[in-house]
Amino acid sequence: EITVYKWTCPEGYDRTAWGANPMVDCTQATNGITFRLIQNPPDVLSQSDTGDSIPGAVYFGGLEPDSYILNEILTPDQSANLKEAFIWQCYGLTTSSVQPYPLNVGQIFQFNIVGDDHIVCHWFNVPKTTYGSMTVSKFNCTTEKYVADVYCYTNQTGQEFNLQKWDGSNWNTIASGKTDVNGKLSFPNLDEGDYRLVEPNTQACLMKSSYITPNNNIGVKKGEDTTVYVYNCKTPPPDTKTPTKYPNTGVDPSSTGEQRLPGVELAGLFALAGISLSRRRFLKRAAGVTLGTGAIVLPAVAAQELQPLDSTPTPATPGANIFGCGTPTAGTAEADMIGPDDSTPESTPFVDQCTLGAIPIHFRVPIIGVDAEVEYLEIIDGQMQPPTGAEKVTWYKETTRLGQIGNGIYAGHLNYWGIPEGVFFRLESLKEGDIIEIDGDDAITYIYEVQWSQNFPSDEEPPEEALGTTQEKAITVITCGGEWVSARAEYDHRTLVRAVLLEDNA
Repeated sequence: EITVYKWTCPEGYDRTAWGANPMVDCTQATNGITFRLIQNPPDVLSQSDTGDSIPGAVYFGGLEPDSYILNEILTPDQSANLKEAFIWQCYGLTTSSVQPYPLNVGQIFQFNIVGDDHIVCHWFNVPKTTYGSMTVSKFNCTTEKYVADVYCYTNQTGQEFNLQKWDGSNWNTIASGKTDVNGKLSFPNLDEGDYRLVEPNTQACLMKSSYITPNNNIGVKKGEDTTVYVYNCKTPPPDTKTPTKYPNTGVDPSSTGEQRLPGVELAGLFALAGISLSRRRFLKRAAGVTLGTGAIVLPAVAAQELQPLDSTPTPATPGANIFGCGTPTAGTAEADMIGPDDSTPESTPFVDQCTLGAIPIHFRVPIIGVDAEVEYLEIIDGQMQPPTGAEKVTWYKETTRLGQIGNGIYAGHLNYWGIPEGVFFRLESLKEGDIIEIDGDDAITYIYEVQWSQNFPSDEEPPEEALGTTQEKAITVITCGGEWVSARAEYDHRTLVRAVLLEDNA
């Protein structure tokens, strides 16, 4: 049997907002919503409305063990007012993780039921809103002027913002707030119009907005969220500390197999639900070193310049060395790039990027078949952000760059949703003497030799000797290991591999 509790969230509710919990935030039980149960192969078994037998819920019983599809059927009026539908939690007495994270988004849900099981789901609808909203992300950059996101870090100490709206003749402050430890600040329930952000006692060197009005201001539209990135320049890099929590680099093994669509007739419905489970092939190494797309601004950037935000919240993979380090004209090129203005370049930049080492752009471990591009993420409040895809290797940009004394930390997935083998599926098989190759943005391939491979409990703080700094030119590579723990929704260990630079390779 399966019981689905139906809840309606507040208008425009953002389930991705920091601290959002629909089980707490969405308390309006909703009757009169039709659900249709479909068996595989496609056969409509039953249809019922929430509230028919249980207030705010729908119930289907007497089901044979099999694969089923639950489809939410909305009236035209209900559909027109719907911003989003999603399942936050779905569990069974026998099958504990019927619907594990990530969320099932959309109005179609496929599940399997076994004998003597009772599945309970919490299904949420978010109505559209007549208001807009704004989400601000704050970054500090170590360069004199904005160059690329790889030189910028999330502001974790909190930055105050005043939000001002143009009333046709004046700018009026309508709200104020402070960013959280993730560098984010949300302004809900905003009228459509032109806005600007003011930071007391400081000034941005660049702002990027997902919507810019014809008047070249930050804009807000009805029913939509405007994303704004704010960058401050000439700030010191964050202190390097040993992370307090490993990244999550694996998913429930039962969720990684390929899934079959239950009949051609339902393929379109699953497309609407956003299901895409086929494995993409590994990225091949590009010939030569190329510039990254969209992440590098070559001209000098004026104070508070506003640019379109055409990238995802995850920064793009770094491209070629834009400072020209290691070339005969490196000093001139860098001064022209990041001096206070084009006419008076500084000979000594605030942070000499050429002394920090090369940025990794491609990662290879030939003996286990790894050949992947490198993305860069951050360590936020001690937590290493999880890699964004099964095929990517993540470098944490607070850690040491290539060829430098210290510890550069990398991570990759063991497995992923619909993908049984992630980029580091075979990492645990590495042994002393194996080789890791990393291409830098200086067109040099850095070769590291494995020293050791160990498993560490994932529920304990990483030890200093594993993820802390070193006196060698070292890297540490991380993925999941051990056994899957359903209660914690993670593997109980992390596999760590330590490798040291071979000095004669560069």
